[in-house]
Amino acid sequence: MLALPQQLALGEQLVSSSDALCGLRDVFFAGNGSAMARRLGELPAQLNAYGVGSQPTPLHVFLRASYVTGASIHQILVSQQFDSVGLAHRDADFALRRGKREPGYDEARVDEALRQALAGSGELSVNVVACSLNLDPPTVWRKSGELARQLAVRHASFVAQRSARKKEDFIERVRSIAKRYKAAGIVATAEDIKQELDDAGCGINEWKRTTVSEVLAETFAAGFKAFRERSRS
Repeated sequence: MLALPQQLALGEQLVSSSDALCGLRDVFFAGNGSAMARRLGELPAQLNAYGVGSQPTPLHVFLRASYVTGASIHQILVSQQFDSVGLAHRDADFALRRGKREPGYDEARVDEALRQALAGSGELSVNVVACSLNLDPPTVWRKSGELARQLAVRHASFVAQRSARKKEDFIERVRSIAKRYKAAGIVATAEDIKQELDDAGCGINEWKRTTVSEVLAETFAAGFKAFRERSRS
């Protein structure tokens, strides 16, 4: 199993542990995470944490799943193409595995991590800090609420500023493309801009669609007016 990455064929790649687990759940257990957890000897909440990616899936879970389903490790972690959707060993009975209790909450350590995040750019959220300390975010909020609140405000400001910068960058890119077309004597269309940007969001994001239209109107207003006048005459 550990040698699997070296055995991949050209074009193959490993899927994430959460995607691999969800694939097993959906194919062999009809999407029923609780039934899968019982069969593999895991607590439903624990298996759900693996499935959403909040915790890495231990290797023993995939080994148990391979035995129960009959799927190979390659099918589970690479192809997700299964020869059969029935369980190979329905009688498998694994002892329930309970996660070990985490050590006591080290308030000084957590508070220091939160203060360091506050002193930074604001990119780190409370969730990121909590996960880096192997703690549940709700626990950090409950035990270090004031620092968590301050960091949440700072992170929200960072996200807002980053979003504003991305919008400004997008507008400048659209204007640059439109000006290039204008300099070449070509009246660009929205489709021209979308192809130049190579941004799938232009087709589904209302703000981006509106921005492209507004920049085109701003750049080619005189050309549009002349075209309408020629059409009328």
